[in-house]
Amino acid sequence: MPKAIVEATFRFEDSGFVPYHIPICKDIRARLNAHYGSARWQERLTRYLFGGHAVGQGRPEELGGGLRRSPYGYVTREPIDHLEEPALKAPKMDGYRWPDPEHLADWDSLAAQYQAAEGAFRLCGMAYGLFERGMKMRGMENLLMDMIEHPRFVHDLFDGYLELRLKLIDMIIDRIPVEGVFDGGDDCDQRGPIMGLARWREFVKPRLKAVIDHVHAKGFPVVAHMCGNVRPLVEDLLEMRLDALESLQPEAMDIYELRRVTEGKMVLIGGMGAQSTLPFGSPEDVRRETLKLVNEMGRGGGYVVGPAKPLMEDVPTENAVAFIETVLLQEERMAEPAV
Repeated sequence: MPKAIVEATFRFEDSGFVPYHIPICKDIRARLNAHYGSARWQERLTRYLFGGHAVGQGRPEELGGGLRRSPYGYVTREPIDHLEEPALKAPKMDGYRWPDPEHLADWDSLAAQYQAAEGAFRLCGMAYGLFERGMKMRGMENLLMDMIEHPRFVHDLFDGYLELRLKLIDMIIDRIPVEGVFDGGDDCDQRGPIMGLARWREFVKPRLKAVIDHVHAKGFPVVAHMCGNVRPLVEDLLEMRLDALESLQPEAMDIYELRRVTEGKMVLIGGMGAQSTLPFGSPEDVRRETLKLVNEMGRGGGYVVGPAKPLMEDVPTENAVAFIETVLLQEERMAEPAV
């Protein structure tokens, strides 16, 4: 069963092949259907992981003209989720009320979806990490300045969001069948932590640790989605006993060095370049890098191969095919009867 294979991967056991997770955007999926002659090629894909950051956004209020007001109080312009008006105009929490967690997900629908995926290793978590939600609440520039000029406010803001986050995690565990909690946050660009390592350790780290400790106390692992160059954070993440790190953008860091540092301590998920090899390489480049990921990152367990981002519109069809077929080949060889 796929779930058992991922569970073995989380125990750093070698199952004889590397499980995979291949999210695919709508445009690519349509082109792949045309390439294969139908959608039946998707039946060859095993669903090892299922789910994502499925709670925490809630239903926005439509204001017209592409504007929406979030349950958190900020206004964005769609379809690009551009912040038009922060929820907090000044660095003060006076009178602010966080949304009711009951209204931040369609709980019955999610429970049904996750129940239907019972063969997979199911992950569910809250959309937007501490820094990301803080950016929506204040705006990025304001939040970064607040960290310098109004640190007490930032601590209060993040503490309030942490309290809401822990409530939602408890509701996920109580209401949705999961094998783990999906957490993390996009705190880094491709150079490192956006607010700098010292301020990440001051404002984000203790609260991320609180999430990890809370989930571990419930008996579940934590998978953290973190884009960009997260290498400066890795020793801290290991110290916090993070179970798995997902995304692994090779354009931002040496993921093979990261593997050496985390081997046997933290599961890694992703790693195929969504800004380099997949959109701009040749099919042979894709096959070569996929095999390197499988053979080097996957050796000895503790790795799930996949793109660092979903297969997106800029990926040529032939490159998407090369990646999928190379990943499937090692799985299909494993399933062949011994002669």
